[in-house]
Amino acid sequence: MGLATPTAVIVASGLAAKHGAYFKDGSAFQRLASVNTVVFDKTGTLTTGKPTVRRIVAFEENAEQLMYSMAKQSQHPLSKAIVTYFEENKKIDSALPAENVKETPGLGVLATFKGRIYSLGKPRRMEDVQQFINPTDSTVALYDETDQVLAVCALSDPVREDAAVAIEELKAMGIEPVLLSGDREEVVEAVATAVGIKTFKGNALPEDKLDFIKRLKAEHPESIIAMVGDGINDAPALRLADVGIAMGSGTDVAIESGDVVIYKTDIGTIVKTVKIAKATAKKISQNLFWAFFYNLLALPLAMMGAIHPVIAEMAMAFSSVNVVTNSLRLNRIKL
Repeated sequence: MGLATPTAVIVASGLAAKHGAYFKDGSAFQRLASVNTVVFDKTGTLTTGKPTVRRIVAFEENAEQLMYSMAKQSQHPLSKAIVTYFEENKKIDSALPAENVKETPGLGVLATFKGRIYSLGKPRRMEDVQQFINPTDSTVALYDETDQVLAVCALSDPVREDAAVAIEELKAMGIEPVLLSGDREEVVEAVATAVGIKTFKGNALPEDKLDFIKRLKAEHPESIIAMVGDGINDAPALRLADVGIAMGSGTDVAIESGDVVIYKTDIGTIVKTVKIAKATAKKISQNLFWAFFYNLLALPLAMMGAIHPVIAEMAMAFSSVNVVTNSLRLNRIKL
């Protein structure tokens, strides 16, 4: 009986690692096996997480250099895309020296240049940007301390090629997918439609994502919820969910917050990981059954003298062999 769970978990851990997933503890297998709702972040999860600049519109002479200098202060994927755009196109020679830099997850970055405060992040008003972007563009705007927009950047982040197939597989397993993102509602809706997700929410700050998970749990106490994300914004929700699944390409904070880390970039790995967890839970139940069966059957009979004690010992040894053999069968499951 002592082998029933550990052997299955060890074999499953090796199988998961082979397919690009790492479980931080054995209990995560059981929790993931029971999941019936998976909440996805958008950027870097359902999308490639490699946004590219489609268009930049500047309203002042030095606005592009300010945007580049601000983006250099941030680790957000959109900021990195802006930096790459300017550097690859050799549009900016160098960044301006920044002071009092402060980055707020979900909102953007503040910095002081030559005594003036600027902010780079989510547009504060849609009327500032809507004539310069497409409905599905991710958008970044640069503001000065008077709240005047100085530049607008439109970026595109393609949906992963395997995302729609992965979502359909989860649905076939009886798991409801949900999309939760800090991006604009129009962008989130477009991605949700593209991959086949009906329930979605945009404009979600880190605390909004946390509240969303809390509300799901309160409204559906029977739900076992997994959260999939890769950014600092997702860390609180990853912690609160029954199972946090962090994309390995994401931030260290997200990876630290997750119970499971996905190291392969394809989202199909998440589906495989769920299948492995379900198969592992099934194998543990089988192992416990056979371990109890042999021990409860053979030991009382030996005590009553109905069978020789050696036979009871052989039955116990056979139960151990059976548990190990049954666990190894996990390597044969179809993923």
